[in-house]
Amino acid sequence: MPGPPAAGAAARAVWDRYSEELRWWMWLQAAAGVGVASVASSLVATTSARDQAAAVRRWFAGAWEHRAGRVALAAGGVAAGGVAAGMLLFISPLGSLVLAARAAGLALAHLAGVELLRTLGLARKAARRDLPAPARREAAVPALFAGSTLALAGLTVGGLFWLNRDALRAPSPADLVRYEGCNGSEALCDRRLDEVVFAATHNSMGAAESPGWFLAEHIHPIDRQLEDGVRALLVDVHYGYPTRRGVRTDPDLLIEKLEPYWGPQALEAATRLADSIGPIPPGAKPGLYLCHGYCELGATPFESVMRDLRTFLRRNPGEVVILVLQDYVSPFDVQDAMVRTGLIDYVATLTWGEPLPTLRALVETDRRLLVFSENVKDAPAPPWYHDAFTWIQDTPFLFRSAEEFSCEPFRGRPDSPLFLVNHWVSNFPPSPADALPANSEPVLRERFERCWKERGRMPNVIAVNFSETGDLFRVVEALNREAAAR
Repeated sequence: MPGPPAAGAAARAVWDRYSEELRWWMWLQAAAGVGVASVASSLVATTSARDQAAAVRRWFAGAWEHRAGRVALAAGGVAAGGVAAGMLLFISPLGSLVLAARAAGLALAHLAGVELLRTLGLARKAARRDLPAPARREAAVPALFAGSTLALAGLTVGGLFWLNRDALRAPSPADLVRYEGCNGSEALCDRRLDEVVFAATHNSMGAAESPGWFLAEHIHPIDRQLEDGVRALLVDVHYGYPTRRGVRTDPDLLIEKLEPYWGPQALEAATRLADSIGPIPPGAKPGLYLCHGYCELGATPFESVMRDLRTFLRRNPGEVVILVLQDYVSPFDVQDAMVRTGLIDYVATLTWGEPLPTLRALVETDRRLLVFSENVKDAPAPPWYHDAFTWIQDTPFLFRSAEEFSCEPFRGRPDSPLFLVNHWVSNFPPSPADALPANSEPVLRERFERCWKERGRMPNVIAVNFSETGDLFRVVEALNREAAAR
């Protein structure tokens, strides 16, 4: 069950969604009111703003000279105002300051507008019938100017309403999303998640084209992978400390976890590289980075990739993406990053015990990102931050050649609805030469069919290294076409 932070975040998100247009209407009408009030006030203003301010000060000074006045001002003004302001600042400090700043801005705009129009002559009285004709004509000029100003203000306000008319109306269902097919095919739209095959990359962030990455397992970075056809990303998230020479790994993480995967050579090389980068600067604050256990060997800021993912989803309204996080960070830090990048708007929440949604359901609700965590387990987390191995079962992943590939159960439960096939060769250093036979059409098809037969369920995610090599995308497209026809 999600903890209180998740419930609070959900409530804030609902309120923001509900009140966004209402707040816009409120401030627009307030601005229009300031314009009209400025013109109206200038017509009756006989003294400058400076003189009016001086009169207010004299009134307060006179009231303060009497004991009863001091008591009334202290009780009604200082005490009540101070308590109200203090409570607002305590409950919602940022929102209160924003509200105060906007109110002060409107007040200053009003005072400045009145003073400007008064200086231009609008405070003069309108023409009177008992004045001579030349005097009446001269006195009518301010009235004419006032009328023109009011008309201009009305046109300006009307223009603002017209230009923002789309933001000020509730969208119809037809406006929510326009798409042609789901994940590239209309035939996939009415198929559930567990009836679709997703092309995936293992350690998706480790790309040779990304600056600072050693021992990369792909050529292109994640934004290009998505454009090429990758629809599931397997990434590692760590806390890292930025320095001038690179990113240092969180010292609390046991780096020795790398050794079973890459061997002692990788660990030794990583240690030498860390020594060359230098120590963590005093007072440095950690950030979220995509690293493969050791950020010194390569680190990509988490939020930059989340922005790329959001851009892809926004530009491709028919695409559904799966994100599997091998996470060593707080789920709520991940949530904060997704809120800041706007990716939170796309996350979907699954309900255990209910059938998985179809791609069409995800597309039409514009909830097209499924997030799974390998390490969250039963810890408090947002409801969309799913425990990976409750929902996903997989195969082993430590193979030294394509001939060693197996379909044996590894992680997950027998009733986990999604099936991940780990389909890469774990040699040091990673090499496209190892990926070439693994990613060939005969090997991919043979393993897909074998795992389906042995495990009794269709593989849904096929994760590879060097997706640029071999036939992954062509095979996944063909498998989806064939599965839709069965």
